[in-house]
Amino acid sequence: MCSHDVTLSVLLWAVSWGIKELNTNPLVIFERTGLLVSDKLPEILKNWFKPRQWHSAGIHTEAGHGQLAKWAFYAVSCSIETEMRTLKPLLQLPDSKLTNDLAEIDLGNLMDKISTVAPVCWKLLQHTTKPSAQSDIKNPNPVHTPSLILYVLMNHA
Repeated sequence: MCSHDVTLSVLLWAVSWGIKELNTNPLVIFERTGLLVSDKLPEILKNWFKPRQWHSAGIHTEAGHGQLAKWAFYAVSCSIETEMRTLKPLLQLPDSKLTNDLAEIDLGNLMDKISTVAPVCWKLLQHTTKPSAQSDIKNPNPVHTPSLILYVLMNHA
C-alpha cells in the first residue's frame, strides 16, 4: 500500500464498488464477499465505532464514531421506512372499527404481526421502551410496551 501511496480508506473505497475495474475482478469479489459475510465484520465495526483505549494518558480515541453513527442512523432509517410502508395496511383501521370495535382488537395478535412484519422497528421500539433494569432480559415485555409501540406505529403509519 505504501509503495503505491494508497491509504486504507482509499483501498476500502476502491474495493467497495468505488472503482469499476475492481467490480469484476474475481479476487476482489471473493475477498469483499468474505469480509461482508465474516463473523469478524460486526466486531470490526464495533471497534471502529468505539475503539479500545490505548493511550496511556486515558484519552479515548474518537475514531470513526461520528461517521459510523451517521451511517447507522441511515441504515436503521431505511429499514424503518421500508417496514412502516409494510405495516401501513395492518395498522389502518376503518372508521367504523375505530368507533365501534376498538375494544375487540387483539393487541397480542397485533403485536405478534408487527414483530414479524417489522422486526427492526419492533426491536428498536422494544429496546427504547424497556426499563434499564431489564437490559439483561432477552425478551422483555413490560406493561407499557404494547401501548407505546402501537401508539408510535399508528401515528407513523
